[in-house]
Amino acid sequence: MHVTIYAVVPGETREEALEIAETVFGGLQERRAFDYYVICPPTDVHWITDITGWETLEAAMSAQDREFLRYLDKVKRILNTHTAEDILNSSSSCRDLDLQLFRHNCFNLGKYEGYPLIVYSEGGDAVRNCRELQELMAKEKQVLWLVSADTHF
Repeated sequence: MHVTIYAVVPGETREEALEIAETVFGGLQERRAFDYYVICPPTDVHWITDITGWETLEAAMSAQDREFLRYLDKVKRILNTHTAEDILNSSSSCRDLDLQLFRHNCFNLGKYEGYPLIVYSEGGDAVRNCRELQELMAKEKQVLWLVSADTHF
């Protein structure tokens, strides 16, 4: 599956931002967050304060939030419809697909990198919610750039 991910990185210039983003994406690939990536061309790198950069970042954070809520809803549904014993004893041969995937859905809720997380900081840490994004923006003194990469999970 191909997914576009983003790095919010500081930089004096677009080229410096691309270099920093390259290390972010390279580090994630080394940690096996995804199989491979292709970084965007320089023309697609934007300040997060310009309209294109901000709208793209908002859309990415919204998509990430939707995925989190989708997994959370699946977990809640199983917790509300099955006993703890059902969940504990479920296996891959279980006929209830949601019950089969319960542990997988819990795993995705607790992730710190890899899909469904698509926004990362300079340190390669996922920016998992708006509070973390605000903290990142508040502590950085340089201009922040949004750099994207097409990844394969």
